[in-house]
Amino acid sequence: MLAVVITVAVTAWLLIHGLPSPATSAAPLSSPSLSPAANGPTSIQVSTAISEAVRTALTAGAAVGAAFTLALAFRRQRHQELTLVLTALQA
Repeated sequence: MLAVVITVAVTAWLLIHGLPSPATSAAPLSSPSLSPAANGPTSIQVSTAISEAVRTALTAGAAVGAAFTLALAFRRQRHQELTLVLTALQA
């Protein structure tokens, strides 16, 4: 469980850390030479990017959790099969 939390935290931090901050001053709409993208991303674009980064981090955490679940199921099945063989040999 700790590995899942660490995976989510590190992935989210790496993705969010690289995002630029939103533009503080918007370009005037009457100026045709300046587009809104020239001043940097808007706050809506940044919030969308943050939500996508969190979504990606949670997906990575789910993948790690699924891998641990699969490993535990494999170990449990192997243990049950070995117990069955040893029980048959002792009988």
